[in-house]
Amino acid sequence: MAGRTFSSGVTPDRRLARLVVEQPGKRKITLQELDAAEIDALIGSLVAARAEMQPPVPDQRQVGEIQFLLAYQWSGIGMRANGKRPLAIRHPGLGWFGLLMPDEDAARLAAWATGPMIDDTPKGNA
Repeated sequence: MAGRTFSSGVTPDRRLARLVVEQPGKRKITLQELDAAEIDALIGSLVAARAEMQPPVPDQRQVGEIQFLLAYQWSGIGMRANGKRPLAIRHPGLGWFGLLMPDEDAARLAAWATGPMIDDTPKGNA
């Protein structure tokens, strides 16, 4: 429903999360405090539901909608299989998610990551 806002926070001991739903003209609803495992399960459930919803997540990046992380981890997992390379990326809030990258995409990613950096910062009139 339009107009609802969602917020969250952690308890002082950082062991539980509180989820809050607010709708204009109605009282604030604080959902049960959830532990880390319950939050992980909720995130997984929400991600699965979003994948089934319309409209779908856009195929193209939307300018300004990506939040870049400075703290991340990644790992190649196992061996290449059926022309695909498994890659796992750790997001500090979402956890680990995996990609099966076709060899061609992996090669393009490697070329981009090891190639020269292009400064595409807009230049002002000096």
